[in-house]
Formats: sequence, structure tokens, C-alpha cells
Amino acid sequence: MSFTYGREALIVRSKLLAALATALVLLLGACGAPGGGDLNRQQQTIDGLTFTFESPRTPSVLEQVQFRVTLTDGNGNGVEGADVYLDMTMPAMPMGKNAPIADEQGGGVYTAQGIFDMAGDWELDVHAAVDGEAYMATFTSVVVEQ
Repeated sequence: MSFTYGREALIVRSKLLAALATALVLLLGACGAPGGGDLNRQQQTIDGLTFTFESPRTPSVLEQVQFRVTLTDGNGNGVEGADVYLDMTMPAMPMGKNAPIADEQGGGVYTAQGIFDMAGDWELDVHAAVDGEAYMATFTSVVVEQ
């Protein structure tokens, strides 16, 4: 009798572990940026300053989006102490000012949040003031209806 109970307990335990493993995989896959971590990463170097821009690959209209900008110098070192902001424009439809200011996170990383108010093609001009010098890099994003 104890053999049957032990075998049934092993089966239940195995099913429970399989369910927990599946839940963990799904949970980890959903972490990060909207869209399951599917990021749009673009990079430009302007006068020796490299801008790496990250945002959700397909942001939705009226959904708050987090932007991440990493600034690095010619040696690949993070540039700290910069003043960074984004200028979000839709070339096909001129609108009011949409210019979120980025917060410094350390190590040359800056984050800002913004909302796209219309679907379509957008340009995001990232402005950085470093040691009295002004730099700007332009990135693109395609916004979809929810």
C-alpha cells in the first residue's frame, strides 16, 4: 500500500514542478519592456558621443512608454552629468510640444517617460548637453493603435 501512495505522490509532485517551471518561464518572458521585452534599439555617434536609444518595438497610442538613453564617449565609458531630454514629433501631423526630460540613472544611462497621442511614424530627437556642448541624435518609432 505504501508503494502506491509513494508513486501517486511522485506523480503529483512531478506535475506540480512542471506547472511551476512553466509559470516561471512565462513570467520571465513577460519581464522587461512592454511587448515581452521586445525592444527597439538604435544607435548613433555624433561628434564622438554615442547615443544608444531603447524603447518598446511597437508602442501603442496613449500608453505610457519608457525610453532609455545611454551616452558613451569614444572609449565606451558612460557619460554622466549630462542634461538629456527628448523632443517627440510626428512629421506628418504637427502637434504641440512633447518633450520629456530624462532622469540620470548612473553609468551614462538616462530614462524618460512619454506618451504617443497618435498612431503613425514618429521622430524622437534626443538632446544632450555635455560639458557645455549640445548634441542631438534622431531616432524613429512606429506607433500602433491599441
